[in-house]
Amino acid sequence: MIRLNKVSKDYAGNPALNAVSFCVNKGTIHGLLGPNGAGKSTAMKIIAGLIPATSGVVYINGVDVARNPALARRAIGLLPENPPLYSNMRVENFLKFVAQINGIKGKRIDASAQEVMGRCGLLEVRRRAIGNLSKGYKQRVGIAQALVAGPEVVILDEPMVGLDPNAIAEIRALIYDLKNSCTVLFSTHQLYEANKLCSDITIINKGAIVQSGPIGEIHQTFRQHQVIWAEVLRWDENIRQEFKREFDFADIEVAKVDNKFGLKFIARGELDLRDLLSNALVQKGCGLLFFQEEKMDLEDIFKLAVPVEKKKVVDERNF
Repeated sequence: MIRLNKVSKDYAGNPALNAVSFCVNKGTIHGLLGPNGAGKSTAMKIIAGLIPATSGVVYINGVDVARNPALARRAIGLLPENPPLYSNMRVENFLKFVAQINGIKGKRIDASAQEVMGRCGLLEVRRRAIGNLSKGYKQRVGIAQALVAGPEVVILDEPMVGLDPNAIAEIRALIYDLKNSCTVLFSTHQLYEANKLCSDITIINKGAIVQSGPIGEIHQTFRQHQVIWAEVLRWDENIRQEFKREFDFADIEVAKVDNKFGLKFIARGELDLRDLLSNALVQKGCGLLFFQEEKMDLEDIFKLAVPVEKKKVVDERNF
């Protein structure tokens, strides 16, 4: 459905993408994950035909986006990070306008607008000006404009950024429903949402692909890495540095709540560290309260795939 073959992009000699290759299979929800500045938005823009690649090829349904952009774009619905909404237009009129400029004619214009408004939960605000809507509703309008022409491929750039928890849940349900009729590629910083929605992911860092494929297969790639959760009464930066020197940890997360510290150790190697680590916590007088091995989640995989430059400290967490 979507295939990138050695795609590179330079800006004034500065590489944003470096020989990126990955596939998005038909009927999947595929997450494009990476830190800020990794190249996610650049990749999205090249796939959508908004900017050219410096080198390499992008195919949509076998069509070369650079050689036949009009044909390729007919298969794509795009929600950029900042949706192109006209704040003074009413929702229904805006969607009819988008349908028209996408080549829909006659009675199909109204039918297409009605269909996407129902699908995106917009019927109750159909006659309201877009500028008067909440951010969550504006995002729904943005998704609706990406769907109104009936695309086979939907590209969503950070569709949940800046939304409150209720709006995120609504957009999540909407995206999940899209897999019944579209192939979805979306970028996000929210690993929890990617884990909920995606069958496949691509992790990109500094313009290069780190991992790509079905989430289950990527989990298998990292299955030898151990994740251990502990709760202790005493912990400080000196102890953390000692543990980093003594053990091969990709990261140690620290969460302090009341008078307890929650510690999440993510190991790089294949060695079972449970005995060694629990003994070390006791010997260093940390006041060990709880200790268990956990299943690795997508956030843990991301931290192993994309090295963390500094420790992440979380102020609150429910134990």
